[in-house]
Amino acid sequence: MLQRFPGTFGLASDDTHLNANHPGWNGGWIHVNAARREPDAILDAIRAGRFYSSQGPEIHRIEWDGAAIRVECSPARFIRLVGPKGKGARQGGFTGDLLTQAELTLPGGWGYVYLEIEDDHGRRAWTNGLFE
Repeated sequence: MLQRFPGTFGLASDDTHLNANHPGWNGGWIHVNAARREPDAILDAIRAGRFYSSQGPEIHRIEWDGAAIRVECSPARFIRLVGPKGKGARQGGFTGDLLTQAELTLPGGWGYVYLEIEDDHGRRAWTNGLFE
């Protein structure tokens, strides 16, 4: 979808009606960057794409200097920069060491890119497309 329509937003949601103790409950939501905690401000931020989707990991900061993207997040096993057809770059590994920040170089010629954060439990967070 992003290949053809780079400005498309993605949402994580959880509409299950399970017991809170069930492992599949509470599996996805969005974190919104709104000016105020008021319905109109929250809806405006969602419509503008100022949110990310998550199963648990948190993204605290994203910066771009024209060549590299820097991200700060909750402890993560992997921090990935994902582009067309799954191409990308990642930092992290299965060694047990968790990351809270990374700097990833943005390859040229990509029509879109997004960040994916994966915590030690395999839960992920995804940004919307960051650059068109």
